[in-house]
Amino acid sequence: MGCCAGTTAGSRKRLPEVSWHCGLSCHGLEVEGIPLDRYLDHFTGLNLHEQHEVIGRVVQEADQSPSSSAGVCSRKVARVGLLSWNVGGISDHRKDQGAGLEEAAQAAVADVLHAAVAKIGAADIIVVGLQEIISLTPSNAMKGTSSFNESRKNQSFYGWPETVAQWVEVLLGGLNSGPMPSGPAGKSFCSDHRSYVLYGQPVYLFGLLLCVFCPAYLLKHIRDFGMAEKPMDSRIKSGAKGAVACRFVLWDRSFCFLNCHLAATTSNSARISARDLRQRLRQLEQCWTEIKFKSHVNQMVYPVSAHRAIFLLGDTNMRLVHKSDINEDFGSYATKTISAKENGYRQLWSLDQLCQELGPEPQPSLREHKIRGLGLNVTDEQFLSQWQEPFVSGRQGPPFPPTFKLAVPGPGYSKKRVPAWTDRVLYSSDHAEPLKYGSLQQSQVLSPPHNVSDHDPVYAFFDVECMGIDPRRLGLLARQVRGESRETRRLSSRLTTSGRMQSQVLQAQALEEDALGPQTEIDDASRKLFEQVTTLQDSSETALACLMLQECQQECWKLLCSQLEQKLGCSIRHIQTSQSTGGHEMADEEAEEVVRKLDSEALQEGLREVLQSMQRGDDWQCNRVLSGAAQTLLERRSHGLLRKKSSDNSLLSL
Repeated sequence: MGCCAGTTAGSRKRLPEVSWHCGLSCHGLEVEGIPLDRYLDHFTGLNLHEQHEVIGRVVQEADQSPSSSAGVCSRKVARVGLLSWNVGGISDHRKDQGAGLEEAAQAAVADVLHAAVAKIGAADIIVVGLQEIISLTPSNAMKGTSSFNESRKNQSFYGWPETVAQWVEVLLGGLNSGPMPSGPAGKSFCSDHRSYVLYGQPVYLFGLLLCVFCPAYLLKHIRDFGMAEKPMDSRIKSGAKGAVACRFVLWDRSFCFLNCHLAATTSNSARISARDLRQRLRQLEQCWTEIKFKSHVNQMVYPVSAHRAIFLLGDTNMRLVHKSDINEDFGSYATKTISAKENGYRQLWSLDQLCQELGPEPQPSLREHKIRGLGLNVTDEQFLSQWQEPFVSGRQGPPFPPTFKLAVPGPGYSKKRVPAWTDRVLYSSDHAEPLKYGSLQQSQVLSPPHNVSDHDPVYAFFDVECMGIDPRRLGLLARQVRGESRETRRLSSRLTTSGRMQSQVLQAQALEEDALGPQTEIDDASRKLFEQVTTLQDSSETALACLMLQECQQECWKLLCSQLEQKLGCSIRHIQTSQSTGGHEMADEEAEEVVRKLDSEALQEGLREVLQSMQRGDDWQCNRVLSGAAQTLLERRSHGLLRKKSSDNSLLSL
């Protein structure tokens, strides 16, 4: 099973997959193991602009945050120790079952583990990866035991649970016999509370076993444990070669650990050795691209690349490249070089396959091939750039002698194989700083000097920076940013509406000024009309003039009312829009302004006709029009008031 299931029970909908390529720069910040931008997008309902604002404030606080936990962020450092050991040489002596520890070897194994823990030092997390806890025989391979199968079937094959339980017990004994981890600053714990305990459960597949240990007081800070397995042997997929993995979240930092046992070299020929190397590189690639975890906490799928602190340990089976200019046996040459002087093994760094592939100038053996499941053609160089070995002080190779193949009981190397650095530790993280990297030579620990396994264990120690984010305080910050965003939008809308209304008021004032321009002429024409009408002697002429002026007045009012109805309708619709945005007071003022505007336009039109008649010298026509205008001026006030009341009632009904 290379990855977890991608769907929930009873549903065909695929679960969302976590990625660090969402488009926003989070500077490696996580919330419960989820990238900060993904967390804000899924759980807060903020829009993209608000997410940017929250991320910016959190990043700014993180850059300035001390180790205190007064704000949203709190900076911590996780001390992580890794231990990898191929114990096949121990179990191979038990041909009846090929599993577990021989009673005679248990004391020696405990001594080696105790010395390894002492080398690592006090750590918050210790991850142990073992290979070949059972013999890699065909009969054992057919049994196909794994932690996934056992958990599903709720049953176990004979011997395997006992083997796993035995190794967990031995590991706990070795860990707790070393220096106890210290608690947080300012706190003291009893020795039992600082003792290492197993976190989660052992992850095992055939001969692979991966266990996570931490002090008891730290259990409340670790969450979301997940496990996965990936068999990589080409035939029956038993897991004789493959990887097991686990993940968890500590102080909001996502961790992923992989324990692998890659393909071995089957021949010393250059052609077959190159073929086996490419197979191992493909298996490393499979670990990166095909192993995925399903979180039962947030129902998301986490590929290996979704974690911010990734560690790979195990038996990589990387070998030394044979030199063509050596006349003697290459195994003898390597052994002599190692033992010729102190640190003589450094002369073999340039021949190590992994050092060559991870170096600045990859070897010609690299070629393009297709990543399964992604449909992309990449080179091994591009893929291997994800990994680096935890060299300290700028070294160019493993700072310890080759760990394989040792003579059992030895001491020294076996003549059956060329010595090689098969057991390695790799990591991929911008937040991890390697502090220790070495091997524990069994012959220097055990007395008399001898080896219990044909591999020496390797260890590494890291400081991993963790930036804890308080979800409650992050929620408060998100609500604050959302409130500020809403207030900004509201003020912007009000300013836009106010600006639009102010522009309309200025336009109305300009129209009013244009209408009041001929006010003096209107007054003069009214007085002249009154004087001329009063001079008429004949009552019949006066009645005829008044009748004609009345007819003219009616025609003017018909035209004026038609225009007034059209413009007032537009004004009412505009007032409705203004009322919906909160401009009620401005709407009333605008309605009055429209009435004044229409009155001014009607009077101006009548005045224009009167003035034209007066310029032509047509006294009788002037008298007729002025009489109509006078009557209009008298009726205007009562008619204007009625129209205003009608418009007010219309506005109220709307």
